[in-house]
Amino acid sequence: MKLENIEDVLFEYPMVKCLYETNKIQYPEYSSILEVIGGIDYTRPKISPTHKVVSIVENISVEKISRLQDIENLKKLIEIIEKALERLKPEERKVIELKYFRELQISVISKELDRSRSTIYVWLQNALLKLKKIRLYENYTEIRQKSDTFLTDTEENP
Repeated sequence: MKLENIEDVLFEYPMVKCLYETNKIQYPEYSSILEVIGGIDYTRPKISPTHKVVSIVENISVEKISRLQDIENLKKLIEIIEKALERLKPEERKVIELKYFRELQISVISKELDRSRSTIYVWLQNALLKLKKIRLYENYTEIRQKSDTFLTDTEENP
């Protein structure tokens, strides 16, 4: 696993957080409804005639449930990144936030934190290695694959 993979995850974080907040507003009932219907799995094969999705109302319900599950996956992605960042030293976390979430150049970060560029590079490298060690990329992609269609659809149809 390359450090570039971790960087991709970090660059994606602001978009995921924005998608989550936007969809949470569009579906304010999502947290309570998932608790009620969490046991229903519409992705499993239909095993009886009464379990077929045939009505328009049922199709809409299944689509909404799928959307709500995608929102829950976005929340999990955010939690994975935030828990990983909590394990970093404050200066490492700050460099990650400035570089990947605000997309600042190393020279700008150096000036903002009043540290040399080499110090910023060391903090950044240490942070990325720690995130690699705690398997940020693997944990993130496991959930990300479940939400890939949702993220792609949302990017194409804002």
